[in-house]
Amino acid sequence: MIGTRHSFSSCADTDGLLVSLRRMPRVLSTDGDTATVMAGSTCAEVAAALESRGLALPTLASLPHISIGGAIATCTHGSGDAISNFTSWLRGAEWVRPDGSLGSAEHGDDALQGAVLGAVGVLHTVTLAVERSFCVRQDVYLGLGWAALERAFDAITSAAYSVSLFTRWDDEGVTQVRLMRLSRPAAEQLRLTLGRLHTSSGCARCG
Repeated sequence: MIGTRHSFSSCADTDGLLVSLRRMPRVLSTDGDTATVMAGSTCAEVAAALESRGLALPTLASLPHISIGGAIATCTHGSGDAISNFTSWLRGAEWVRPDGSLGSAEHGDDALQGAVLGAVGVLHTVTLAVERSFCVRQDVYLGLGWAALERAFDAITSAAYSVSLFTRWDDEGVTQVRLMRLSRPAAEQLRLTLGRLHTSSGCARCG
């Protein structure tokens, strides 16, 4: 079983049969605070479909072409203190077993853990938590030294709805700190720590 093959390794190379969900119909249904989607749908496809209904996933993978099933199977990352990994939004799943029969599980069932890892079959549809559509603002801080990061690590990782640190793992420290907020609070309390400030002031729709 292959996803969108964003992970550049040879782990799925084979002379045998490969299975892809890319040509499966794109089905989406909503029920209150959940949405059921095809596991082969990309994050971008699901985000756009939900946005048209005034809904959104609590978070998205960094790259739009990653499949929902792949994001779940790899526990695609959380961000800062507030955003847990993608799998935490899973509320149910249906999969196809090797003999062609269907299996399913809901939140709290032990079988759902095996489904997350692809250990019980091929994920077919998944049910995810959703919320009302929202808008985000991103502020990007440049040039954060290692010493400053160590002194204020907890304050930085809890400073926004979504917090990401980018580094080349060299002596220069963190090249970018990206803070995404659901509103537009002042960031004055971080300026002394985070150095030069670059603000991306456009408001991006996050689906």
